[in-house]
Amino acid sequence: AAAVMPVAMPGLREMLDKSKENYFKYDMEDILKKGNIPEERRLSLTATIFAKGSRGTTQDAKDFVKEKLTEGILPEPVYKQVINLIDGYSTWR
Repeated sequence: AAAVMPVAMPGLREMLDKSKENYFKYDMEDILKKGNIPEERRLSLTATIFAKGSRGTTQDAKDFVKEKLTEGILPEPVYKQVINLIDGYSTWR
């Protein structure tokens, strides 16, 4: 369900919702598996993306995903799905 984005308040940053970490990782695994990303890469990609998005900002996570697209690790359709997933699990805090 799409949440209504609050007006960004000073000090708030858009980050991944830590309370939904397991759901995010499950959905991410599903996207990567369907995108034929090798199993040995899936776990580290998922962990890195979540860490960047929950400790930093969702933009940090998206920048990392963009790097993986540029490096040829993620194909374009998978890249788009991952960006949408990050947006879906983001919150302001």
